Amino acid sequence: MKSFKDWKVFTKILSFSILTNSLFILSIFLVVIPLVKDKILTDNIKQPTDVAYSSIKENYDKYISGKLTEEEAKDNAKTAIKNLRYSGSEYFFIIDTEPRMVMHPIKPQMDGQSLTSYKDPNGKLLFVEMVNAVKSTGDGFVEYMWPKPGFDEPVEKLSYVRSFKEWNWILGTGNYYDDLSANLAGMRNTIIAIILVIFLITGTIGFFFAKRTSHELKLIEDGTRRVANNDLSVVLDKRTDDEFGNLAASFNIMISNLRNSQKELIDEKAGVEQKIKEAVAETEEQKIYLSESINKILIQIEKFATGNLVIELSHDKDDEIGKLCTGFNRAVSNIREMMRNVLQTIESTVSTSNAISSGTEELAAGANEQNSQTIEVAGAVEEMTATILQTTKNASTAAEKAKFAGNIAREGGIIVQKTIEGMNKIADVVMQASQTVETLGKNSDQIGEIVQVID
Repeated sequence: MKSFKDWKVFTKILSFSILTNSLFILSIFLVVIPLVKDKILTDNIKQPTDVAYSSIKENYDKYISGKLTEEEAKDNAKTAIKNLRYSGSEYFFIIDTEPRMVMHPIKPQMDGQSLTSYKDPNGKLLFVEMVNAVKSTGDGFVEYMWPKPGFDEPVEKLSYVRSFKEWNWILGTGNYYDDLSANLAGMRNTIIAIILVIFLITGTIGFFFAKRTSHELKLIEDGTRRVANNDLSVVLDKRTDDEFGNLAASFNIMISNLRNSQKELIDEKAGVEQKIKEAVAETEEQKIYLSESINKILIQIEKFATGNLVIELSHDKDDEIGKLCTGFNRAVSNIREMMRNVLQTIESTVSTSNAISSGTEELAAGANEQNSQTIEVAGAVEEMTATILQTTKNASTAAEKAKFAGNIAREGGIIVQKTIEGMNKIADVVMQASQTVETLGKNSDQIGEIVQVID
């Protein structure tokens, strides 16, 4: 069997209705009817007993007030109780606490007899039980067997006894169970008929309520299933103003919102797809543009690597590629200008070296002429002449070094055009040459002074 939570709603409601009615019927039979039975039994006996008791009390009050003697009051009370009937043939009897029969209207032969050992057919000391029943609370019920009036066979009987302590009496009466059962059977049949009618009515109402509820839920279930299958054309009819009607209205609003959301999503999807296409096209254009630009830059870089300093990158856009081209052109221009300045410097250095070399040669020639003149000088100046000759030799050496420096400078100019490191070496050579020339100049000044001394 499925668990209760997995039952259909119709089955749940109908079973709940049946269970409720069943519990109601059980409570009637197990609780209400027994309570009613006890109530009928007790009320059917106790209420008449209260009337008989009031008759005894009335005579006792007359005795107390002095209107009657005690015996007269007791006789009047016994006579009144003896003639008192209820429910047709039901009667009262009086015993005392010995127990002894004080008055019995049906069996007067028992009046005055001791009832201590009197038993019913089941061996029950019924009158002793009656005495015991009133000792604690003043009244009580006793069940026993007793023959009906006009019959000899005893039947079940329920008696109610009440103590009148002033005279030590116990007033009692009883009903036979078969009479009570007949009355209760009629009442029970009436209750059963009423319960069946109620059960049929509530069951019918529960059935139609369960069927309607199940039908409404089935419509909502079908609608939700269609929505789950992407069918947003579902519309539920609002036929009532209860929770099902409100649920149908809310369901329709939800479906309307879903349709609107779906339309917005479709429109948004179309827009996104268009943007994606545009972005893809733009990306392809950028890819082509970058590829062409990189290839163009690489070609110019190859030319630049071979020593071409007149290259230039052209560009149409002011983007990163354009900025890269501009920076590359600026770098090439700066390098070209720097090399131009280096070449000019080298050419100037070569020219200066040539001039120094020419001056040195002329100076050497003058020194030779002066040397010839000094030969003719006297021996006194022989040592000075030797010095002049040595100086002349040094000058010649300096001239040769100057020429050598000029050659190195020329070769350095060619090397500088190929590499910057050669230019640095040339600069060092030129520096040494300049120092040599400066030294030569100083020596020339000294030679001039010596020549003047010689002259």
